[in-house]
Amino acid sequence: MHSLRHTFASALIMAGAPVTEVQSLLGHSSPAVTLKVYSHWFKNVETDSVDRLAKSLTSGSKNLGHFGGCSEGKYRINT
Repeated sequence: MHSLRHTFASALIMAGAPVTEVQSLLGHSSPAVTLKVYSHWFKNVETDSVDRLAKSLTSGSKNLGHFGGCSEGKYRINT
């Protein structure tokens, strides 16, 4: 049974599931527990996260969360 559980978790990770989703499905108390056991799988996963961020930034998307107001001058870095 443990082998099936490990295979299930590994397949989720390789399919790009977020650590929080894997944690929840396995019943771990925190994402840290999941990462302690399965971190070697997360190192090998390639996602399109950077491409999605770049597309959002270059398309003028209004759905940028925390960074949404940067281009409007709402957030400034004081030097």
